[in-house]
Amino acid sequence: LITTSANLAGEGLTFSHQEVLNAFNKSKAAPKLVIEGVCDAHTQASTVILVKENDFAIVRKGPVTKRDIEVALKN
Repeated sequence: LITTSANLAGEGLTFSHQEVLNAFNKSKAAPKLVIEGVCDAHTQASTVILVKENDFAIVRKGPVTKRDIEVALKN
């Protein structure tokens, strides 16, 4: 499971991939992959995925689509 939100406990919200990377810069909890989607971050929940080896499952639907994830994982 990646995360239900892209910020550390007690820290401010993050709305872009760069803010996520900055927030986790020195954390052991840093995500291995950040996929940026175009959305209104103030109204829609994030997409949450479970990644196992070469497969993934969408745990919670959000602005990042299955196709977005497939493209990002290929790179």
